[in-house]
Amino acid sequence: MKKIIAVIAFVLVAGMLSASEYIHSFWSFGTSALFYGDPAVSELNESLKKQDYKSLVLTGEYGGRFQLDDKIDFVMSGYLTFDSLGKDTSSILRLDYGLTGGVRLRPGLGGLALGCEYCTGQRADINHLNEGKAQSTTTQWGNGYRFRFEYDFSALFSGIAPVLGVSWKSVPRGNNARDGNLAFYFRLVG
Repeated sequence: MKKIIAVIAFVLVAGMLSASEYIHSFWSFGTSALFYGDPAVSELNESLKKQDYKSLVLTGEYGGRFQLDDKIDFVMSGYLTFDSLGKDTSSILRLDYGLTGGVRLRPGLGGLALGCEYCTGQRADINHLNEGKAQSTTTQWGNGYRFRFEYDFSALFSGIAPVLGVSWKSVPRGNNARDGNLAFYFRLVG
């Protein structure tokens, strides 16, 4: 699996570096509402929040799009979601990471774009709640999907303009658990 990810990443970067008028890189940054399928993870998070642990959730993505025509793009990207709960010297960190690929359609309603993507990913949990060494675990790799809805404001502004979006990603984690991620993100286009 690591070799496949390395090959995909290499092809993606090589494509960006030799970009033509039809190949473009993109990035996004935002936050997410996370829905963990494993009840033990959800219960631990709720318990920590009741004990005044501070939460920080950030999500980011970097990828490329190949413009097939004016209304259809093929997209490929890597994503990372950072979920942290901390208080004093105790903390728990969950990193959700993986790759996506799919299509993005622009139906001709201003800057509106709709997307449907295949996702593969894994989550790593680093638990530093107890005194002593941090404990880390990883979930199984899962194959899921992501739907996105975004609006590109470059049709309304000249120069640099924002793109605002929302996406829903669902990826199974093994043991009949499926994590959901409702992300709110932005990026700039110029």
